[in-house]
Amino acid sequence: MIVPINKALSLERVSNKLMDMLPESLSLLVNRFVKEFAVAEIKEDVVILNGQSFSIGSDSNFKPRLEVRESVGIIPVEGPIFNKSAGWFDQRFGFSSYEEMKMAFIEANTDPNIQAIVFQANSPGGEAAGMVDFVDYIHENKSKPVYAIIDDAAYSAAYGVVSSADEIFTTRSGGVGSVGTIIQHVDFSKADEKNGYTVTEVYAGAEKTLFSPNKPLSEKAKERLQEMVDSHYLDFVGAVAKGRRMESGDVVKTQARTFKGQEGVTAGFADKVMSVDDAFLYIKSKLTKKEVKTTMDLKEMQDKHPELYAQIVESSKVAAEAEKQIAVDAAKKELEDKITSLEKENLMKEAAVKGMDVRMQTLEKTQIETLSKSIWKEVLNDSELPDDDFKSKVQGISKIDAKTFIIEGVFNESGFKEAVKAEVSDWEAHTGKFKVLGMGKTGRNESEGEATDEAWLSSMWNLSNPPDYEKTAYKV
Repeated sequence: MIVPINKALSLERVSNKLMDMLPESLSLLVNRFVKEFAVAEIKEDVVILNGQSFSIGSDSNFKPRLEVRESVGIIPVEGPIFNKSAGWFDQRFGFSSYEEMKMAFIEANTDPNIQAIVFQANSPGGEAAGMVDFVDYIHENKSKPVYAIIDDAAYSAAYGVVSSADEIFTTRSGGVGSVGTIIQHVDFSKADEKNGYTVTEVYAGAEKTLFSPNKPLSEKAKERLQEMVDSHYLDFVGAVAKGRRMESGDVVKTQARTFKGQEGVTAGFADKVMSVDDAFLYIKSKLTKKEVKTTMDLKEMQDKHPELYAQIVESSKVAAEAEKQIAVDAAKKELEDKITSLEKENLMKEAAVKGMDVRMQTLEKTQIETLSKSIWKEVLNDSELPDDDFKSKVQGISKIDAKTFIIEGVFNESGFKEAVKAEVSDWEAHTGKFKVLGMGKTGRNESEGEATDEAWLSSMWNLSNPPDYEKTAYKV
């Protein structure tokens, strides 16, 4: 389903979304939507920008971009990439989408006249949503060789797409990499204030307006966005590692770095440095050659050329023996090549299995760390401990180790959560012995009838960060 033009022009298409894109390119893109597309007019199939009209065509006649050149289907990966297609609008303004590329891929993958598929890339990346799913679709459904030619760049989401190729070729100046995720929150509150607007948000659900553009981003919202970024980043890393037959840890080590030409080959993100023309010649050399077989009518030759026919009959015995030897040699060579191929394939499978084990261990470790942090945040947020600084200190001095809750490779999430809850509850019980919880409350005040626990009181008093005059007064 094609995105309506009014939605294609909306700032919502690029703001408050996870993006796999170069930060500088994302800023330029957001700026374009804010300053250029925001003042556009729409009249049927025409967009008017700054007095200039752009025909964007009818959705009913929309065709995905797919160029067929000598049995090779070429799919462009160009400009900023979105999840959903805006049809002719995207093509007119130099954008791409996973939806359109998938349409082109399906067409090329099922066309009997196309023997190979090429992603030709020149893109800074794009929207995170849809990218990993599209890459998985390519891996699961490709029935023909898939290649990628970097001309001039395949960064972030664009690299995610081309990583699904069997071989990647880059020019000497071609850029690859930037395997990372980013999100930009646009705050309109100051602009609204300047223009005399007051936005009132009525909502239900504590996090309903967490990412609202009508107010500055809170610390809680930043933490939530970071969790979203980290989660997608793991999927992105896994997709690239799978396509490039690398370990996830090696992809993470690049830290979203970009590589040029031979650097990309050395990093494992490309296979060869070639010009675009040479890359196409190489790909064409790999295509299946259609053999043309000719037959000779021996009866006709006997009638028209009896002497030649006699010579052929005379030499047939020698020729037959030669053909037998040739056939034997060919069969022997074919068998040797097959054995060599099977040995290589077996080694590659063994290496892949080992690599899979390492990748799984890396991912599991990262996921457990992320999950344990998430559990701490959840329990602390639900607690009655004084403030975020106090909660951070409580977590920082905790002796609970998530590693001790891994049993036979499985993380005991509920057990870890109960341990954290128990420790936090213990802290909550001790905070009742005095009032140091902020909001103007001061002074040590032990609950009547409870025994003095000076060690706990002293620890809690210091952790609560009381004013200096209280420290002096109570000699803590």
